[in-house]
Amino acid sequence: MSDSPCSLAIPTQAWLSASGLPVGWRGRSSFTVCDTAFGAGHRFISTWSTWRSDANRSERLHYVGFCPADVNPAGDPWLFASDDEAACHEALRVAQSVYAPLPGVSRLDFEGGAVTLTLFHMPLWKALMQAEARVDHYFVDAMLATVGAQTGGYSPYGQLARMAAREASVALPAVDVSSDLGKGLKKAGFIVPTASGDLAEVCVARLRPGIFHGAHLAFPEQGRALSVAPVMVIGGGIAGAAVAWAFASRGRKVNIIDPAFSRSAQGVHAGHLAAAATPVVSRDDDYRARLTRSGVRLAWQRWQALAADARPLQTGTLGLAGDADEVDRVRAALEGGGFPAGWARWQTSLAASLAAAVPLSVPGVLFADGLLIRPGALIAALTSSPLVQRISAAGHRLERADDGGWLLRSAGDHVLAQAATVVVANAAGVVPFLQRSGLLDRAPRLRQLQAIAGQVSYFDTQRTAANPNVVIDGPGYWLPSVDGVNVAGGTYALGAETPAVTQAGHDDIIEKLGAFLSAETIQRLPDAVVGGWSGWRAVVPGRLPVVGELLGANGVWVACAYGSRGLSWAALAAEIIAASVCCEPLPLERELLMAIAPGKR
Repeated sequence: MSDSPCSLAIPTQAWLSASGLPVGWRGRSSFTVCDTAFGAGHRFISTWSTWRSDANRSERLHYVGFCPADVNPAGDPWLFASDDEAACHEALRVAQSVYAPLPGVSRLDFEGGAVTLTLFHMPLWKALMQAEARVDHYFVDAMLATVGAQTGGYSPYGQLARMAAREASVALPAVDVSSDLGKGLKKAGFIVPTASGDLAEVCVARLRPGIFHGAHLAFPEQGRALSVAPVMVIGGGIAGAAVAWAFASRGRKVNIIDPAFSRSAQGVHAGHLAAAATPVVSRDDDYRARLTRSGVRLAWQRWQALAADARPLQTGTLGLAGDADEVDRVRAALEGGGFPAGWARWQTSLAASLAAAVPLSVPGVLFADGLLIRPGALIAALTSSPLVQRISAAGHRLERADDGGWLLRSAGDHVLAQAATVVVANAAGVVPFLQRSGLLDRAPRLRQLQAIAGQVSYFDTQRTAANPNVVIDGPGYWLPSVDGVNVAGGTYALGAETPAVTQAGHDDIIEKLGAFLSAETIQRLPDAVVGGWSGWRAVVPGRLPVVGELLGANGVWVACAYGSRGLSWAALAAEIIAASVCCEPLPLERELLMAIAPGKR
């Protein structure tokens, strides 16, 4: 869907000047714009270019776009008011070619993350229902008036009011002031100017004083104070490290607390050589599939700035199909998923063998986004910012501080840290920790959390003589060589007292690999074992992560229950929490946010 004819007839600079930009964002830490008819992004390009050239601009600019269309590769030079606009157009085109938009929500970063673009690839009525943001200014046109019957009785204008920040404004074509668009905005609580006889092309409506549905930043002065306060993260594994990185990248100080830091900056993942982050597909595009493809894509985007030894390597993943029924399910999912060309391609067993450079006995799907990651190195890098302080200690419980924030106490009742925002991300330890803090009843989904021990095995690459080019994911997984070692996994030991690397575990993993590797390779594996790594997984019924703020415990968030998909979900969960705390647009649909929340909303 492209910009409506009315929108295209109005120069983009007319939209901005009528909207009071750039003056409107000056002196602000961030400013959020929502464009309900994003189209090819003409208004975004002009807004971004204007922001770039303003010496007194806001620190961050967030732009939310509904109904995006493909960006014209050649561009339309006559549309650009300056060379800078042309440069912004080219940057947008390149970003969308590198990160081909996936169904759902996509997030693109520019200017080192100071400018974000969140695009909703879905019909307008659905985007209005699914977006979560705190919007300072809207660009709308008459298309908004055509979607009322599709929102299940919810007013599209009411959805604008739901996301509106205090003193939010709406720019609309002047010709629509007296139309259904203007009337709908008035009914939703916006003050719409009366039609006039002047030559203005754009009018601006403003949210009526006292109409504000947002819980965040109810008191602006409190928001400014919290924006510089340290964040406390409990748990230094993948989940906690990702949260620390997300806040530090926004300029926030972070204290991350884990006793394992006394042994290594890699925490509990010290010695964990390699793992994978892999998309999945399902015939009905279920929550797990949607969360995983968004999470893997975001991990690839967000962690590219890390040092080379910690940066994810996009090798691709071969997701193998185990039987004829699974082949049918996977092929149906690919055919009806609306995925971009090249993101996932069906492979016969021969084609899969060629892609992997090792003989394989089963077909599967080659996911271009599949990542090979070094977990230990990743944790060390994610927590290496000068804004992040690793604290080697064991947090025992939280209690309310006199200022309304939270104190973390040790088992000896010593105060280890204090913060207004706390993220509990200590995997299987989250339940006893919240129980000691009197907060477990605020997280109903965690009551059935289970801790499952597991191991991965290490095999000498020269002795296996089966080093793949891609991650291979089947009943077990087989990874490309890292430091001369192929990592394979994994085992599941429910009820184990402690995780451990055992011979029985090696045997179990080799048996799983036998489902897709050649018999000759399997025969070589027992003599190629050179070690392994073991740890805990935490899961809840339904096997979705648990991410969100605890009900009735303002400032306390959880990020846990990632199961076997810690690397696939960690970046996404971290962005959800950091963006929520910082009042930024969220990179996920509301229905998915509710599905992973710790309690009912």
